[in-house]
Amino acid sequence: MRRVTRGQKPADRTPDAAGRRSARRWARACAVLLLAGLAAAHGCARSDGGRETVPDVVLVVVDALRADRVRRAIESGGAALPHLVRLAEDGVVYERASSPATWCVPAHASLLTGRWPSFHGAERRLRNGELVVQPLDAEAVTLAEILATHGLRTAAFLPGRADVAAAQGFDRGFADFVNDPALAVPSHMADAVAHWLDAQSGPVFLFVSLDTLREASVPGDGGEIQRIARADVTNAVGRSGVLSPEKRDEIVTEYDSGLGAVDQALGELLAALQADGRYAGALIVVTADHGELLGEHGLAGSGWPPFEGTLNVPLIVKYPQGRDAGTHVDRRVSTLGVFATAVEAAGARLPADVQARPLDDHHPVWAEDVDRRGQRVRAGYDGLSKKIIRVTSGDVDVACMYDMYVDWAELNPDCGSSDHEPLSRAMASFSKRPRPGEPASGFAQAGDGASGAGRRRATN
Repeated sequence: MRRVTRGQKPADRTPDAAGRRSARRWARACAVLLLAGLAAAHGCARSDGGRETVPDVVLVVVDALRADRVRRAIESGGAALPHLVRLAEDGVVYERASSPATWCVPAHASLLTGRWPSFHGAERRLRNGELVVQPLDAEAVTLAEILATHGLRTAAFLPGRADVAAAQGFDRGFADFVNDPALAVPSHMADAVAHWLDAQSGPVFLFVSLDTLREASVPGDGGEIQRIARADVTNAVGRSGVLSPEKRDEIVTEYDSGLGAVDQALGELLAALQADGRYAGALIVVTADHGELLGEHGLAGSGWPPFEGTLNVPLIVKYPQGRDAGTHVDRRVSTLGVFATAVEAAGARLPADVQARPLDDHHPVWAEDVDRRGQRVRAGYDGLSKKIIRVTSGDVDVACMYDMYVDWAELNPDCGSSDHEPLSRAMASFSKRPRPGEPASGFAQAGDGASGAGRRRATN
């Protein structure tokens, strides 16, 4: 397994790399025009004739991308996010997709294992009064491991991330795991992916992390501008629990200003696939690990309670050969289904102990987390109308229902009369299911029985 870590440049893999880079730049430039709709299809992408019948699988996860921004771009014709909108035209848009978690580590782990967070273990746990983050459970088989056994060459490209990293088990199954801060620049990411594709002749599983939206600018003690996780803005600026209208406007403006870089990065990645003749036959998934609160409920960032700003994420799936292109699905789905959809596309069997089901199959939609106080927090949905948020810790067991039709901003919870609701009973059943390393009876406590062999201090 090849590893490229922080600060290390990916090496050229072939003797004629320089010549191939030049050819790839021309092909990618042509493909950019294709994807933007400004050039005819002839002459830009080579034929897929002779390629393996197993499709390429490409998973692009944009950190903290809110669904409403993508929805707005699609509805307005795509001027703001042209490459995302073009992909949506070629694929299926799941308009009510929910993340299984509210922050990076458990959400990524669910995407890559097909398990809810308390079943894969990579989440916060309370240990001796301190929150720590567990790695992936050793028993959780990853998507990369499954696809590798079915003939796909696997690679992950990340922009120097310390959270979604090898130390947490995220490298498992990847033949190449490149985690380099230089890849935060869209053109560098596209070049790294293109160089890697140059060396591949068969089907691939490509995982790309785009991390450009979750930081905010705040003045430091000496007046200098610092970049911090937007979740920390709530603590640094709004210690009273309420962000001022001026600060909220600033947060929204700064967040929106970063969307163009996301679209540019995606456009160059899609162009690299087009230039390599892989775009048409590939299963391409673009989603987010979680959303981002931008002042709602007086909060900014991710890792806060499971309100819609953090759970509702974009999900665009381009199926091989454009199946169902242009379709919009209004039914609520979980991005956990990405795992099962990719396994199904490769002709593999789902492991018996995963909860994921293909996106096109009806399935429960849950989210769960251990919050910043060490409490277990879970959320779930009953179709499009009802949502429940439940908090359990020690003797605490509080459940609140929301009517999403009339209270889409989640400002009027019903916390006293929901016990009879079918969704409340379903939540109780889900909560009591045995988890790896946790007590088999009663509600699992946030600090009990963490799985995995190692841990690190929680920072998000």
